[in-house]
Amino acid sequence: LMQAAGANVAGQIASVIAIGDDTEKIKVKPGDRVMYDKYAGTSIKIDGEDHLILKAADIIATIE
Repeated sequence: LMQAAGANVAGQIASVIAIGDDTEKIKVKPGDRVMYDKYAGTSIKIDGEDHLILKAADIIATIE
């Protein structure tokens, strides 16, 4: 999962911008807002913008 880095609340919140190939195990889709553990994932920078790569198991909740 690749997600834009989010704001600090009870956990971290981000918008999903892309997902991996295993769509049967991944329950989110691009455009969803999700909450994830504060220290989860790997931070990367693409074209000067911060992003985070997460495992599906690191997602705590989908925010509606």
